[in-house]
Amino acid sequence: MKSKRSIKLFWIMFLICSICSVIYMTLAYSKFLFHSDCAGYLFLAKEQMKQGKMFPNRFHYTTEIFGISPNLLMIPFLTFLDNEYLIHEMGTICYTLLIIIAIFVLFYKEKKMAVLLSILYLMPISSTYVDMLFYQGAYDYCILFMLLSLIAVRYLHKNFGSQCKKTWILGLAFYAVILFLADLTSLRNFLLFLIPLMLAYATVIFLKEGGNPCGWLKEKKLLTLLGFTIICTGVCYLHYRYLCAKVGFDGVMTSNGFIEPSILFKQSGETIGDILKLFGIHKTESMISISSIYSCIMLLYFVLTSVILPVAIIRTLKKIENRLYRFCVIYILWSNALTFFMMIFFGLSSGRYFITIYFGNLLIEVPYLFWICKEKSKVFWKWPILLPLFGALIVHGAYYVNASARYGKVGMKDLVNPTVHDSVIEVLKENNIKYGYATFWYAYATMIAGNSEVDIAAYDQGDPMMPYFFDVNKKENIQYYAISEDAYDVEKHKGPCFILVAEGEKIPEVYYQKAEEVIKVNTNEILLYGKNIHLYPELVEQSHE
Repeated sequence: MKSKRSIKLFWIMFLICSICSVIYMTLAYSKFLFHSDCAGYLFLAKEQMKQGKMFPNRFHYTTEIFGISPNLLMIPFLTFLDNEYLIHEMGTICYTLLIIIAIFVLFYKEKKMAVLLSILYLMPISSTYVDMLFYQGAYDYCILFMLLSLIAVRYLHKNFGSQCKKTWILGLAFYAVILFLADLTSLRNFLLFLIPLMLAYATVIFLKEGGNPCGWLKEKKLLTLLGFTIICTGVCYLHYRYLCAKVGFDGVMTSNGFIEPSILFKQSGETIGDILKLFGIHKTESMISISSIYSCIMLLYFVLTSVILPVAIIRTLKKIENRLYRFCVIYILWSNALTFFMMIFFGLSSGRYFITIYFGNLLIEVPYLFWICKEKSKVFWKWPILLPLFGALIVHGAYYVNASARYGKVGMKDLVNPTVHDSVIEVLKENNIKYGYATFWYAYATMIAGNSEVDIAAYDQGDPMMPYFFDVNKKENIQYYAISEDAYDVEKHKGPCFILVAEGEKIPEVYYQKAEEVIKVNTNEILLYGKNIHLYPELVEQSHE
């Protein structure tokens, strides 16, 4: 009995340490890495709270519609906190905890599996991974809805043999709600969740009955789920298009087409390189160094989780007796295949897109590791489970060593009141300037650093009067970055304003001529004006040339 309690305590302590580690690193270090991309969720949360609407009026989106994302969990903190770094951090922390809860709901009968999966998910394998999941929180919803879709599928599979219509209706209703919620966020979800679900059901039927159409008709419940998924996917897509039209979203993600075949190998190489960076593998100065050893360990981890274990699971696919696990494997494989296909052939080479593939692999690998420990205990003992646990401790430690070396010690006061010294904000406050313009990567990061006491609108490089837009869009179809149109409304900002010109940036000379004062702040220049730059005819004329 004591032995079982000790083992249970061992698992609990590992999980608690991992959760506390991620919470601490988010509170301690995310403010140093906060960039303008991070601000979109907070801007949306503020508009949702202000207007009391899920999709606020006059709000512009970016590459996707932020429906069920960390922004919703930031809203409660807006009611009693005024530190915008902390509000953003609390939203992403709560979303991370929500994902942990979803993992335990999915593995409610296999708690040790849930603990191991949670620990591996929380492992800070690289700065990109930490940023996308714990700091910025951009891919949190992908992880959550992958889990929710499998929770819905598990409920349906659990009642597969049930003759009770009420049970099935409730299961299908829950399933439909999950698919609908996934639709509220991004077109990417159709590739990640909805289409793979359809393909998974079709594959399961084919594996059971082969190419015989008469045999397919015998699988009535699987066909029902396949048909229901197809109908839900169609309805969700139509609703998504309606939603895009309603909020004025142009869906820039669909602008990516097939890449030029002649650069396919180059694209493949760049994709693999970015994926390796996601796993913390970087160029090192010496073959024999701690950095090189760490990169070798992470390379081995990448090969195991992304190549060896998935191949081993595929080879045993026909032998898998657990119907739910078999479906889960097929579903994840389809999702991963479609995502990787998009990365290679549509030019989406950034390593961050591999995050969903990595988590999907973990979902099917954790049960497989427990199976190895059970069936091959004489060969492997408990090492397939113990090595990831202790490896997670090493990765957490390595992250803290690098973070503390780069940012120094962080005190408790900085956790509850995070601030980053910003000379630009100080100068603007001294001159009582409340509004201005800066290029995208400076605008919103600087604005949040000042707790939005100064409103800063992002402008397109080289033209302060042209709102920031994505290069794939035409100028007459501007896609502002995740912010209210009010930020660009001249009627609401007629008073004094400024233009921030960062090092290496250039704007026309006429802007300097019309400025009342030019202040040098470190390597940046702040041009001060007595009124909004749109109220100067000479500047307007310059912008329209």
